[in-house]
Amino acid sequence: MGVFRCIKALLNGPDGTEQNISNVKLSKVSTQRFSKDSVYGNLANIAGEVDGKKMRNTASLKDITDGDSVKIKLKRKQSFFR
Repeated sequence: MGVFRCIKALLNGPDGTEQNISNVKLSKVSTQRFSKDSVYGNLANIAGEVDGKKMRNTASLKDITDGDSVKIKLKRKQSFFR
């Protein structure tokens, strides 16, 4: 069993029914404004990064991983900071 599979099993509970993990590529989080909503509230984001695109703006990723306040934009709803 791979490392990520073990982490998923631990974070999603013994029966696997809890949804505590997101699977959003880091390049998407750094470029698409609605993608932060997909990772908000999860314990981990586990996604392969195989598209080979160079990320030019990594500020939002640094904010998320450093615990800084991040603006989360929801579709058709009020945005908020976390």
